[in-house]
Amino acid sequence: MYKNCNVIFQTEITPGVFVMTLDVGDMAKESLPGQFIMIKGWEGIEPFLMRPISINSVDRERGTMTILYNVKGRGTELMSKLKEGDSAKVLGPLGQPFSVIEGAKRVALIGRGIGIAPLLLLAQDYVAQGTELYVYLSAKKEDYLFNKDSFEALGATVRTTTDANVNITDEFKKDCATFAASNAAGAVGTESTADDGTESIADDGAESAADGDVEGVVAKPPFDAAYSCGSNRLARDMQEMHKKYGFPAYISLEEHMACGVGACKGCVVSAKNTATGESYYARVCKDGPVFNVDEVI
Repeated sequence: MYKNCNVIFQTEITPGVFVMTLDVGDMAKESLPGQFIMIKGWEGIEPFLMRPISINSVDRERGTMTILYNVKGRGTELMSKLKEGDSAKVLGPLGQPFSVIEGAKRVALIGRGIGIAPLLLLAQDYVAQGTELYVYLSAKKEDYLFNKDSFEALGATVRTTTDANVNITDEFKKDCATFAASNAAGAVGTESTADDGTESIADDGAESAADGDVEGVVAKPPFDAAYSCGSNRLARDMQEMHKKYGFPAYISLEEHMACGVGACKGCVVSAKNTATGESYYARVCKDGPVFNVDEVI
């Protein structure tokens, strides 16, 4: 969908970073977590290319969309000058979205800096179906822990760090271990009943699970899914837990884009077909930006 959209609101939330709300009409209903738009907020052909910006959130009833972006060049500089009532040309929604797992009980969202932006709509859609959220945010400074208040307002458990010597995924790993032990203890407990004389076996099994000794116990993974954007290092740590515990894991990639629709092939990355093991070049704008983490990490 390509249309002219009016700016409803824009503000600079920290130096060089802006939040803009647009009246996008039916585009809001079509937008899914992890997708993006191409936007042009200036007249003429200079700069020539539209700018790719991830969708931060949408109000599907009101037909509005909010984007969060960093001023990094001439195009975004011109966008930052837009005021209420000004018009911008918008193409979207584009790209492959995050998979929202129906009935998920608990999911993890892991983001760093501006890469936190596409995780908010994902959080909103999960909260709408009653899923418990654990959010892990990392940034160079407090002002870059974007959407922190919004995640908390949704009822998420939010863990953050701005310390260069601390990995936020260490907290994610701790939570994985805690939930896995709890799930395993529950699985052990259901193996026996109070009237078959095996209460002590169940109790011993629960204690072993709490200590991390859950060998032979089939238990629910600690999370039903995990999602990451903004840092390949954080994504690798997420992938480590995905392989250890078996929950699906997805990453949203950030790449320079020109057309946004897969025609120019200017945003390709090396990828691997997880079914066949064959390598190929994926277009981030068309085949992504969301991928199964094992495809691209």
